[in-house]
Amino acid sequence: MSERTSNYNLVKLGAGDALSTEDYAVFGSNLELIDRIMAANGRRPGSTSTPVTDPASAPELDLDTTQGNLPAATTIYYRYAYVDSIGLETAASPISSVTTPAPLVAPAAPGLTRSASGGSLFPGNYHYLLTASETINTNETKGISPSIITLATTGSTWIIDLELPALPSGADGFNVYRRGPGESEYSYLGSIDMGVATPPTTYEDDGSATPNCTRRPPISNQTSRSNNVTIGIPGATPVVDTDAAFWRIYRSYNLTDWTSSKLHDVVEETTEGSGIITPEYLDLGYATTRGVPLAVTEMSAAVSKIDLTDYNEVDGVLPVSANVVPFQLTFAMPGDVAVAEGTFVWEIEHDYLEVQYVRAAVGRGQFCNGGTVVVDVLKEIHAATPTWDSIFDATFPTIADGEHSSPEVVPNDPSLVKGDRLVVDITGVTTALVQDLVVNIYCLVRETSSGTTSPSGILGL
Repeated sequence: MSERTSNYNLVKLGAGDALSTEDYAVFGSNLELIDRIMAANGRRPGSTSTPVTDPASAPELDLDTTQGNLPAATTIYYRYAYVDSIGLETAASPISSVTTPAPLVAPAAPGLTRSASGGSLFPGNYHYLLTASETINTNETKGISPSIITLATTGSTWIIDLELPALPSGADGFNVYRRGPGESEYSYLGSIDMGVATPPTTYEDDGSATPNCTRRPPISNQTSRSNNVTIGIPGATPVVDTDAAFWRIYRSYNLTDWTSSKLHDVVEETTEGSGIITPEYLDLGYATTRGVPLAVTEMSAAVSKIDLTDYNEVDGVLPVSANVVPFQLTFAMPGDVAVAEGTFVWEIEHDYLEVQYVRAAVGRGQFCNGGTVVVDVLKEIHAATPTWDSIFDATFPTIADGEHSSPEVVPNDPSLVKGDRLVVDITGVTTALVQDLVVNIYCLVRETSSGTTSPSGILGL
C-alpha cells in the first residue's frame, strides 16, 4: 500500500502498487513538489527565513439553506492550509463539519370525491398526485401516492374535490398534478399555499385550470438541496497568515477519504490591489479537483540572508571583468531589399565584445520567393590603413527560398574590442522582391573597468 514520506509528503509506492496510484503521483505531483522544495531551498535575501505556520484551528462554518447545490441530509467536512509564494503548502488544519437539513417527506395520497354539477370535467378516469414544497413551489418532494377516481360516462359538468392529507413537517404547501382521461403523463395543475392563517383542507378541480404540460412531477426529492456553506479563517479578527500567498480549502463528504478534495485556492483580495487576502469563501457546491490535505508541512526554513555589510562573509571581491551581459545590435533596411554596401557604422564602446551569432529576417508577411538573400557582417581593423574584414569564413547568414529568416550563424572571428567598428552589407539578392530587412547581431559585452552597458542598439544599413 502506498505511503507518504515523513518530511515532504512525497508519494511512496509499496510492493504491488500500481503506477497510477493517486493519479500517477510518482510522475506528477511528486516532481512538482520536488521542484518547489528545491526552489525554496535556493531562496536568498528577500525570502522569509521561517516557513508559514501550520493552521492550528479548524475553519469556521456557516450553513445557509437559501441557495447553492450542496446535497441534503449530508455531513460535509472542511479543512484548510496555507500556501506560500512558490507553491509549498502547510499541513492542513483540524477538521470542521456541518450537516445539511434532511429532505421533506412526501405527502400521503389525497382523498377524492366527485360532484356531477358545477364544473366542466368530462367523464373518464382521473389520477391525482400531490407533492410537498418548501420556500418556493419548485422545491418539492416526489409524488409517491396517487389517487384515482372515475367519472360517469354521461355529463360534462363534473367536479372533483381533493381532501388534503397532513402537511409534512417543514413544508409550506402542496403541488397538485393530474392525469386526465386519455393522457399518459401527469401535468402540473396548481399549488396550494398552506402558510396562510387558515390553511385549506380541500382542493377543488372544476376543470377551469389549464394544466401545464411542460411541468411534470420530479423524479427525485428536490427539497433541502439549496445549501451553501461559508468557510472562514477562525479567530475574532480573521486574517490570512502574512507569510502566505493564499489559503487552500479542502472539502469531503467522507471523513476518512480526502482523495481529490481540493475545493478552492482563495487568492481573492478584500479590495482590489490591497494585497490582503479575503478570509472567507462561499461554497455553493462546485466540484472539487485533484489534491489531498497534507499531514506534514512541505515547508522548511529558507536559507538565511547573507549580510555583506562588512564583507566578512566572502573571500575576495568579484572582479569587474566578470560582469558579462547580453547585448543585441540590430541593423535595419526599410523598403525594398537590394544588394548594397552598408552605410551606417556602429563603433564599439565596450571594453570587450564577442559576437555569439547573427540572424537576418525580412518584414512582416515577407518571404524569399525563388531565390535567397545573403548578408555579411564586417569589422574595421585598426591599422595605418584600416580595412574591413568579414567576421565569417565560408558560411554567411542566408534567408533561403520560402523562408522569412535565416538560421543562426556563428562567426569565425567573433571578438572585438573598444574602438572596432561594425557594418552590414547585403551581398546577394536572387529572390523576387522582398522588403524591410533586419540583421540582428547577438553579443556578450564585458567591461574591464567600471562603466555601464546598454541592453541593445539599432542602426540603419
